[in-house]
Amino acid sequence: MTDRLRDADDDRLAAALSALAAAVDWPAPPDATARVVGAIRDREAHPTLPRPRLRLPSRRRAIVLAIAAVLIVASAAVAAKLVIDLGAVTIQVIPGRPTALPSAVASGPTFGHPASLAEAEREAGFPAPMPARLGPPDRVWVDRAPDARIGLAWRATDALPAIDDLPWGAVLTGFRGDAIQASKTLFAEGDRLSQTTVGGRRAYWIAGPHELDVVNPDGTFSSYRVTANVLIWKANGVVRRLETTLGLSDARAIAASAGVGSS
Repeated sequence: MTDRLRDADDDRLAAALSALAAAVDWPAPPDATARVVGAIRDREAHPTLPRPRLRLPSRRRAIVLAIAAVLIVASAAVAAKLVIDLGAVTIQVIPGRPTALPSAVASGPTFGHPASLAEAEREAGFPAPMPARLGPPDRVWVDRAPDARIGLAWRATDALPAIDDLPWGAVLTGFRGDAIQASKTLFAEGDRLSQTTVGGRRAYWIAGPHELDVVNPDGTFSSYRVTANVLIWKANGVVRRLETTLGLSDARAIAASAGVGSS
């Protein structure tokens, strides 16, 4: 029979299959009427809108818009002002290129009135940050505007080259208090700011000339030109600022010799 079906034409094959179907004892078909009617009513009650196919030009447009959005976010991040808050001292990085710096330099008296080391520590209420690598300072200043700060300076030597427009080879200032006493202003497209460490603690290195704003006793502030490199870190609750023409490695060694202690 299989051979006869294989050799039959379409009409004979259809007739044979019909006869075979009639001879088979098929089970009763299920009643699907209720299920079909329910599905139709549900479709009418909750129609589904056809989902349009995104054409190729629209897909390209969506990709362009996504890239544009990423670029806008990135540009906003670059343009936004970055503020590093160390408590008594802040570092502000603002967008754009460097502008003209103030003519006055940040000298020792910028940070207070002359005093002996003992007088300065007594008036400020905290120990001066004394780096062992530099030895006793040649000049000391102290002030409370609005909180305490102590400034130390060392004369220039062959091993400690002079800072431009100053007689000092190094100036180290300690700031303690909750109010902002000084702020560094840097520009994103010119000034160089990097993160480093002093004794395992976070520190910031500013390479080259920049602006320093210092709060005066009357609450106003004065702007100064800083001509050397500056290392800023915090130890024993005091924000410390070391200005020197030396490189980062030497500056970190001087800072570490002043003791790290707690933050």
